[in-house]
Amino acid sequence: MNLQRSEAHVWRVDLSPRSDGPEHAILSPAESARSDKFVRISDRDHYIRSHVALRKILAIYVECNPARIEMEVSSEGKPRLAGTALRFNLSHSAHRALVAVTCDGEIGVDVEERREVRDYMNLAQQFCSLSEFQRLQQKPAAHQPLAFLTCWTRKEALLKATGAGLRNLDQAEVGIDSDCSIVQTWHRNSTIEFQVQTLLHWPTDVVSVAAPRTTSRMRFINCSWNSVTEGVSGSAADWPR
Repeated sequence: MNLQRSEAHVWRVDLSPRSDGPEHAILSPAESARSDKFVRISDRDHYIRSHVALRKILAIYVECNPARIEMEVSSEGKPRLAGTALRFNLSHSAHRALVAVTCDGEIGVDVEERREVRDYMNLAQQFCSLSEFQRLQQKPAAHQPLAFLTCWTRKEALLKATGAGLRNLDQAEVGIDSDCSIVQTWHRNSTIEFQVQTLLHWPTDVVSVAAPRTTSRMRFINCSWNSVTEGVSGSAADWPR
């Protein structure tokens, strides 16, 4: 698949129904060892399938056998492909995996299942900035849970892009709405700008992406588990703005 400069691709992969095929054989020894540490079979299967999907997708761009993809870890602890400018990020929730890919710099993606979040206002008070928390309080009560999940995924996507993990969530000002926001953050001893946006297209998911500010086009690719494992791309469309 052709990935242009100033472009990002976001893949949404349906990980169900479960397959008993040999796809797990393409995982690295480290990935296989990690999968064996899961106590619950469902968690192990979910991990395997999401990482198989990741390898299959990356193989489309670098044009190699998925099993031969070599990954390294950045100084921030973020996995990346060795010897290429391609950057990616993986997120998964319930029966879906999201993979974001670009050549223009670091990228982050986060997906959360739409659900009732217990004590979300207490969580928001801990992890939202003061202005975000105040805006959340001003929302009608019925809209607050979705606004919280929107804000949470936006923060996660941004911090995954920088490799900062769950640290300093309250310092990442990303907003609580789905609009595209330009966010300036500290990365590798310098400031860098990301565009952060959220897609609320499905009744089941909240998806947020933090891409380089220079990204002028974002393509969204929706596909099934079978289409990924068979090496066939799914349906693609521009990210709604």
